[in-house]
Amino acid sequence: MAESIARFIKKIALALFYILIYFAFLHLLFGQVEFLEEDAENYGELVTILASVASMAVYLVILYLREVKVTRYIKIKNVTLLDAVLALMLAFGYRILTGAYLMWSADNVPMLQRSLEGAQSGYNLNTMTTLGIVSVVVSVCIVAPIFEEVLFRGLILGELKRAMPDGFAIVLQAVLFGLAHAVLAQSIFAMVYALILGVLYLRVKNIAVVILAHVFFNISSVLEVKNADMINQMFVTGLLLTMSSIVIFFYIYKRKKPASTAEITGGNINV
Repeated sequence: MAESIARFIKKIALALFYILIYFAFLHLLFGQVEFLEEDAENYGELVTILASVASMAVYLVILYLREVKVTRYIKIKNVTLLDAVLALMLAFGYRILTGAYLMWSADNVPMLQRSLEGAQSGYNLNTMTTLGIVSVVVSVCIVAPIFEEVLFRGLILGELKRAMPDGFAIVLQAVLFGLAHAVLAQSIFAMVYALILGVLYLRVKNIAVVILAHVFFNISSVLEVKNADMINQMFVTGLLLTMSSIVIFFYIYKRKKPASTAEITGGNINV
């Protein structure tokens, strides 16, 4: 019992350590580059990209020192056309759901709306330089999905599920993912999406599919529900797209054999 508790605490501490590495790089880079205080709008996402790359390098070093193969947690396979279509349906469906809810919450849950507006107030594409716009696009649509999926659905979920039931591990990584966004509205939606992506990754065992679903969601974030009369219709449409894509994913992967112990550990039993 004591050993199980110690293992549980160790895995949670390791997950938090992975996250803190990223935020440490963010703090370090923003602190060292003085001009960012005056021009954070154009260089903020560039720093985020650098912090993500630096963190990934440190994660690889940590795995190397622990003699753990990357493939223990990060499974990469070819993405089929059906996978891509389902990932697109999932992302757009969930984005429509969040958009419809935010439109409804503008009058009913103003606290959520204010938190989201505060998070978005730092960017104005009309006043940003070309470098700033490019860095935002690259960060939001490419780097963030890859980094966050490798970190949360790959490393963190992979670590947690070695010390607790899969369901608990999925919920815990989702909570950590939501808290990492640090904005109330974003945290709630990110947490729910992380639950979906966590289940999806354990089902398809292909990080490329969940990365694609994350990419599509971030790209579709430019879509907004502006017509209050369409809220119910958009909600139903988003729910149907989201649920149908999940059901089809489960159906096409339902006969996949569970990974063997050797496959999960990559032939290495080090923790």
